[in-house]
Amino acid sequence: MNQEPSTATHASFREIVTNAIGHREPRRLRKSFLFLSGAALLSWPVATLPADDASAPAPAPAAESSARAILRKSVEPVVNLFAHTADGPNHAWVLRLRLAESNVHPAELLGGVFNIRLLTAPADKAYFQYPALGTTITVCRQGQTAWASPASRLAPLLQKIEANPPTAADRKPLASLKLPVPEPLVWVGFYLTGVKDLGVQPVGGVPCRVMDVDPPDGEEKVSATNYTRLFFRADNAQCVRFERKHHTDRSVYVIEQNRIAATLPDSDFQPTAAQRADLLEVPVERFRALMKAIGDDEEKRRKELRGHRP
Repeated sequence: MNQEPSTATHASFREIVTNAIGHREPRRLRKSFLFLSGAALLSWPVATLPADDASAPAPAPAAESSARAILRKSVEPVVNLFAHTADGPNHAWVLRLRLAESNVHPAELLGGVFNIRLLTAPADKAYFQYPALGTTITVCRQGQTAWASPASRLAPLLQKIEANPPTAADRKPLASLKLPVPEPLVWVGFYLTGVKDLGVQPVGGVPCRVMDVDPPDGEEKVSATNYTRLFFRADNAQCVRFERKHHTDRSVYVIEQNRIAATLPDSDFQPTAAQRADLLEVPVERFRALMKAIGDDEEKRRKELRGHRP
């Protein structure tokens, strides 16, 4: 039975670190790999899908390529980026996603864009910009310093956090973006993750190789109601879309920009003029708690949405 990697497209900085904990256990190792493979599945240069055009000739599907070969080819660049024993020339990843469909997120998030920039060397830098708290928020880490915007929305969360003294765990330095998983163990994880090849299906008039892979929680196997579905162009194996389904919850994302590079300029991690006008300096010992508070607020809104779903 073919077994392949999954995707973790919502990975925040804290999830990157959390997924690596306990990686020596088979289940934890598999979860660590799910993050790496999820990023890797998006690591090709962006390839958009045109609108349906019956007159356009369809590219010939790459029938000779197995699901395993397509996934492994996609995984390798990000393994070289995040596995701590890998030392390739690339240290940066830029990703832009758009939420196309969802019955999980509030309606105002539909069409929302998620921008992620990660740099693993010479210093760890992470930039996340996404719809949350009823607006677009930006959280950026540069080594052991951090900032966020807009302060007008985030300062109240930080004030609640600062009402309690930081714990010993809070005072620990922010961990490296590199996962504590040696490269050989990453490939063990590759074979611990299940995949179901769904063949070639048309998407936006373009034939796409479609696959279901184990969901990113690492706890459940692929089923009719629990999967991450990946869409690769059949002519060049570029991942252009993915769908996440968990029971009745379903979200679809379109990949709008995507690249792996040697590095990124420092300006990519600096606030814009507009952000400077509403900037929040985040104490490093409060960074993890702030990220968690944002996530908790969004999860609360999702639960409220589920409660009102017909």
